[in-house]
Amino acid sequence: MVDAGGTLAPGSNTLKNSGTLSVVMLTPPTFAGIQIIGGKLVVSGSGGVNYRPFVLLASTNLAAAHWTPVATNQFDSAGNFTCTNSIRSDLSQTFYQRQLQ
Repeated sequence: MVDAGGTLAPGSNTLKNSGTLSVVMLTPPTFAGIQIIGGKLVVSGSGGVNYRPFVLLASTNLAAAHWTPVATNQFDSAGNFTCTNSIRSDLSQTFYQRQLQ
C-alpha cells in the first residue's frame, strides 16, 4: 500500500474577526487492515475527515505515472473507511493508494 501524505485544510475561521486566513496540515489517514473475502480485496483504515470523499487507485507498477481509479468512497462519521475491490487473477501484483478528494 502507498499512502499519499497529508493534505491542507482551512483552519479555524478567523477571517471574519481578524482578517486572517489560516491553513492546517491534516494527518493522513492510515491503512489498518487488508483482507481477501470472497475473492475480493477489502481495505480498511481510519483517521480521515468525516464524510470526505476519496478514490482508491491501482497500478501494477509503483513507478507508473498513471494510476487507475478502481473505487470511490467516503470516510464515515468517525473518519473510518472500507473499500472493496475485485482481484484480477491475470496480474502477478497490484499496488494500491488512496487519493483524498
